[in-house]
Amino acid sequence: MEIKRIKTQKMVLSKQLRTRLFLLLPLLLVGLSGCKPKENVAGQSLANTGSKTAGTLASYYESLAEDVNQQPELEIFYRGIQKPTLPDFQPQDYTILEQEALALRHRAKMAHDLESVYVALQNLSSYNASTEVNKSVDNLTGSLKQISTEPKIFGVNTSDVLKPVLNGLVEWKRSRSIEKGVKTIQPTLIGIKKLVDEEKGLYTIITDRRYTMLIGNRATTPDQLCIAKTVGTVGVADYLIKTQSMSLQFLLQQIPELKELPWNSQAVKDPATKCAIVRSLNLTLTTLESKSKDTPTELSNSLQELIEQHKKFLQKQPLTLTDVLAYQEQAQIYLDLLNKFRTKKNTQ
Repeated sequence: MEIKRIKTQKMVLSKQLRTRLFLLLPLLLVGLSGCKPKENVAGQSLANTGSKTAGTLASYYESLAEDVNQQPELEIFYRGIQKPTLPDFQPQDYTILEQEALALRHRAKMAHDLESVYVALQNLSSYNASTEVNKSVDNLTGSLKQISTEPKIFGVNTSDVLKPVLNGLVEWKRSRSIEKGVKTIQPTLIGIKKLVDEEKGLYTIITDRRYTMLIGNRATTPDQLCIAKTVGTVGVADYLIKTQSMSLQFLLQQIPELKELPWNSQAVKDPATKCAIVRSLNLTLTTLESKSKDTPTELSNSLQELIEQHKKFLQKQPLTLTDVLAYQEQAQIYLDLLNKFRTKKNTQ
């Protein structure tokens, strides 16, 4: 009987111990991440917003790099169709554009690496992601170092802007604290925002040049788009539609309800239909042009708001992440429209 009583006591104690360990497990996990439950949720929300902002910045840099990659062919054609023709595109111009495209790809990688750091920070809120943190921090540090050693491609001394923020990132690798991560990323954000602010005028020049070549710089109203003789330079898109044989495909892409009908695949000859295509394309391009002018500022504002949210988190204040997302979403609208148009163009 005594043996049976002892076994029963052991079973009871074992059950109690398991229950206590189960109740303590969340506290142990929170302790590993270095945050209280409330701060844990706030940290995850901040990291999620940071990754979205960095992802949009990366997509913008990728779009600029593609613009620059396509510029030589557009420049040659654009200059050749003007009357009189514009000066030839020079070999040194190619070199400059190649350097710009490479620099923009470096910035896109930097933004993607920042996105990965935020993802690691978000995961650190739920489990021990120290290996993920170390890898993402190493990647971002490498990207920042690469950009900081560039020549003045966009007229900005990137070394002065970025080198001061490099050492702080390494400190976070020694800690699994979300709070330490938020504190560490903040100076990096300030450096990246400064880079965007100092270069954003050049970003606008890239997109302005692209849309000038596509649309031209004629002062025309929608009713004047189909008139042959107008003052100013003619855009590549307008010129090709008016002078070359083309199908209804582009116009039908704008009208999904009609797209699947059995249309004749022959080239459009009707002047009114060609004019409709010109006007439809012009509306798309002018909308893109207009939105492209505001996008660098929207991105800068989203980074500034993100910096403010970092401060609020560290000061234990409620976060207002909608302020960040409002700017990020405006920048994303341009990128979504651009990708939609480029997808259509690439499937023709």
